[in-house]
Amino acid sequence: AGKTENKTVHEGDNAELYCNMSGIPGATVIWTKVYDSGYNAEEGKLLNITNIARAQAGKYKCNANNTCGEKSVVAYIDVQCKDVIFSI
Repeated sequence: AGKTENKTVHEGDNAELYCNMSGIPGATVIWTKVYDSGYNAEEGKLLNITNIARAQAGKYKCNANNTCGEKSVVAYIDVQCKDVIFSI
């Protein structure tokens, strides 16, 4: 089984998604952005996007596979506008 949590961050923040896969010993884990070429595949259970832009919001898939099979789980990153601070 696999699980991860959706994230909501502000533009310019760092975003992390952790893919917790069990039952697939010795698996290779790869994160990819779904339906967009805006993010290259990254190997490892932790996906870390620094200084995130609104264009990087969307669906990310964690895929784990070994010689016995393959499992995947999907998480969403919602990137909100950066807070605007006014000073007078």
